[in-house]
Amino acid sequence: MIRFVLERTGYRKMLEQERTPDSESRLENLDELVSAAAEAESRGDSLPEFLDHAALVAEADAYDERAPVTLMTLHNAKGLEFPLVFLTGMELGLFPHSRSMNSEQALEEERRLCYVGMTRAQRRLILTWAKYRRRYGGGEQERSTPSWFLREVPEDLVVNLGAQDQPGEVDLTAERFDARQSARRTTFTGKTYNSVSNISQFFEQRGIAFSGPKPSAPVVPLPRPPQPNRQLPAAPPPVRRGARAGMIVEHPKYGTGTVVRREGEGDNAKITVNFPRYGLKKLVEKYAGLKRNG
Repeated sequence: MIRFVLERTGYRKMLEQERTPDSESRLENLDELVSAAAEAESRGDSLPEFLDHAALVAEADAYDERAPVTLMTLHNAKGLEFPLVFLTGMELGLFPHSRSMNSEQALEEERRLCYVGMTRAQRRLILTWAKYRRRYGGGEQERSTPSWFLREVPEDLVVNLGAQDQPGEVDLTAERFDARQSARRTTFTGKTYNSVSNISQFFEQRGIAFSGPKPSAPVVPLPRPPQPNRQLPAAPPPVRRGARAGMIVEHPKYGTGTVVRREGEGDNAKITVNFPRYGLKKLVEKYAGLKRNG
């Protein structure tokens, strides 16, 4: 219903035509509203319950020192300090934002903003990222990749609070999720016609007479004319071999991504790469044409 209202009223189209920072921010808010509605629907919330929690514009960004917990943007946190700070959403595509990942200047600005958030903590700083996240627009959940900024924190300052996948360990949650997604994309859910009566019904619905299958004449193979000798073009050699989990790579079509898993060795090796804008892609390393990024 929300998507219908946005399209029918022309509000989304109007904001897209403005092409201003304010209109882009409003479009992101609308996408987040649709995503929140999808989450509420999956929980079984009623419309009044959802509206009680949804808001496109905050009532005020003023900081209340008496509040036990304060939720604010990194920009609004400048100049403030707190005993305990949580920075959430430390994932590629969110922080750094997907629009900043292909620009060194924009990426550096995101890095400075991350530093601002980290230095708001007086005693303890907790950085979190989600393995799976429902992106803007209310689509299916997608697997996430940890932010590049997490790798830039000195290891001697980090205490790992989450369970990490061991080398070679299979993430069963990820396997089940990938299998469900693949089944949804490849499973035909329409009506099938698998008998003579079904086929007759199919033609009758379209006003075409059908008298049943006719015996087919034997097929006589025709002699093939001689073909000129042509050499098939050789497969392009990979730019870089030996990709491992956690490596940042560059793909000519999908852009920058992070290697999630490697299966096999040599010419038969397959690697799964998470691209922030395209999701998980399984590639044959020999033909992927990947370059190591950093």
